[in-house]
Amino acid sequence: MRASFVQRAWPYEPLREHPERVGRIPFSAVRVLQEKRASQAGGWVSPNLEAYAPTPYPVRKPQCPRNRGRSHPRNLGIHFFGGRSNPFRRPTLQNRFVLHRPLRILGLLLTSSLVAVIAGELVYRGVRTGRLGPTTNPTYVVHDAEFGWGYRAGAQVRHRSAEFDVAVTINAEGFRDRKWPERDPERQLLLVLGDSFAFGWGVEETERVSSILRVALPEWDVRNAAVSGYGTDQQLLLLRKLQKDLQPDAVLLMFCPNDLDESASAVAYGHRKPWFELQIDGALSLHGQPVQQPWIERVSHLAQAIHKQITERTSAGRPYDSAAQWSLVRALLTQMASMDRDSPLLLLSETHELAAFAQGQVGVRHVDPTQALQALGSRAFFSVDGHWTAAAHAAVAETLLPVLQGL
Repeated sequence: MRASFVQRAWPYEPLREHPERVGRIPFSAVRVLQEKRASQAGGWVSPNLEAYAPTPYPVRKPQCPRNRGRSHPRNLGIHFFGGRSNPFRRPTLQNRFVLHRPLRILGLLLTSSLVAVIAGELVYRGVRTGRLGPTTNPTYVVHDAEFGWGYRAGAQVRHRSAEFDVAVTINAEGFRDRKWPERDPERQLLLVLGDSFAFGWGVEETERVSSILRVALPEWDVRNAAVSGYGTDQQLLLLRKLQKDLQPDAVLLMFCPNDLDESASAVAYGHRKPWFELQIDGALSLHGQPVQQPWIERVSHLAQAIHKQITERTSAGRPYDSAAQWSLVRALLTQMASMDRDSPLLLLSETHELAAFAQGQVGVRHVDPTQALQALGSRAFFSVDGHWTAAAHAAVAETLLPVLQGL
C-alpha cells in the first residue's frame, strides 16, 4: 500500500510557526493538522486518510482524475497568508474558457452564419438582381397589399438580356407608360390590361402595341396599365380600381395562356397574391386580401429568389383541372364585361375557348392575332426569351386597328 503513495511536501508547515492562526482556518484544516502531528508521533490510521508513516513529511494517495483537485487547500477555502478565505471567488481565465466553451462555439457558429448570409445577399444583389425582369426585379417591383405586387412610381431602370437592352420607366400611377393627362371628354379612352406581353417585355415603350395604337388613332386616349405577371383575377381587381377614375370607353385585355394557371393560384412568380374561388352558384369569392409579406422577404432579395424557386418547384408537380380553371376565367371575364355594358371588352388571344366565350356574351369581342404572328415566322418571338419582338407588336397593332376604328 505504501508503494502506491506519492510523497509530497505538506502544505500546512507555516502553521507550525504561527499557531495563533489555527483558530482562523476551517475545521477541516485543523483536523488535517491534528492527524499530521499524530502521524509524526508514531503513525496511526485515520478514518479519512490512509495510514501515515512517522516521517517528516506525510504521503498522500493520488486522486482519481474525476476527483482531482477536490482536496486541494484552495478548494477547502484555506488562505495561508492571512485574511478571510473566499470559497466563491471567480474562476481563473483558463477555467472560464473551459466553462464557456460551448457558448463560445455557438457564438462563433452564429457569427459565421450571419457573415455568410450577408455576403450571399450582397453577391446576389450585385450579380443577379440587375438581370431580373419586370416580374421579379426588386429594384422596382414592390409589394402591394391589394394586388400582390406592383411597380415603384417614378422608377427608371434598364431591362437587359442577351437578346435586348431596353429602358423601363414607371409613371406616377405605377405603370410603364407616359404621364397620364387629365381625362379629355372630347376623346375616347382605351384602357389596356395584360401581363408581360402587354407590358412590352423586351421592347422599347414606343414599340409596344398600345403606343402604336396611340399614334395610329389620335382620337383615342390609349393608356397602358399592364403589369408583368398579372393573372385575370388581378386584372379584374385592377379594373375595379381604375374604373371609377378613368371611366374607359373600351377595355383591351391581352390574354396569355399562362394566365390560366396564375388565376387559380395564391402564389405566382414567388409573390403572394389574392385569388378568387368560384362557388357552386356561380358567385366569386375573394381571398388573400390584404396580401401579407414576411419581413425576411422585405429586406432580402435572396430570400425572395429562394421563395420563388421553392414555390415554382412545388407548383410544377401539382395537378391542374383545366376545366375548372377555364370556368374560373370565364367567370372573371363576365365580371369585367358587366362592370360597364356601354364599354366593350376586347379580348386579344389565340385561344379557341375565349373565342367561343365572346360569341355568347354581350359587349365582348374576340381578336385573334394568330395569322399576323404566323406571317412573321421566327421573327415574331425572341428565340430564347419567348416574348414578342417589336415586329410582332406592330403586326398585332395592325390587327387591332380596324376593330377599334369600327367602335
